[in-house]
Amino acid sequence: MNGPELLLQAKAHNLRFKAAVAVVQTHLYSGAWSSGGDYGAVPGDWLDCGEGEYQFALSRMGPIGVVPPIEPAVLADRLRIDGWREISIREFPGISDDVVVTAQKPSAAVIRLIVTFYEHPQGVSVAADSTCAPGDAWEILQLMEGASGELPAYPQTEAPGDVPLFESGG
Repeated sequence: MNGPELLLQAKAHNLRFKAAVAVVQTHLYSGAWSSGGDYGAVPGDWLDCGEGEYQFALSRMGPIGVVPPIEPAVLADRLRIDGWREISIREFPGISDDVVVTAQKPSAAVIRLIVTFYEHPQGVSVAADSTCAPGDAWEILQLMEGASGELPAYPQTEAPGDVPLFESGG
């Protein structure tokens, strides 16, 4: 698979991945999150993938001082109900008051989800990696750039309900 078909497959994989993460975000905060420069649209051939495969990674940070409406244990229960698996809650007594919830949902293209509840300052962040998909990350990147030779200017903030941007021209 190559060319336009590869780009369409990558876009579908990316949108499925981001949609699953957006559902988690809505449990925590429905407003705009900072993408912190890791918007999640650029494919890579990270360590999790084999040769000829790619994946996406994203991170989002909720506004400092905004306390999520649910506790980590409630989020873990909600994830379980929503079909996530390998769910764990990690605390760091004596080191930090932060709490980390991890999970995965390969059926929704998410191999790693990390939600961190920060105590000082209060806030929450979400980071995720997609499952691997067949295709060449470099070829997809070139197709995403299109005739302009540049990737689009990805937004610095994005609410979970916003339509994610992928490649130049849409």
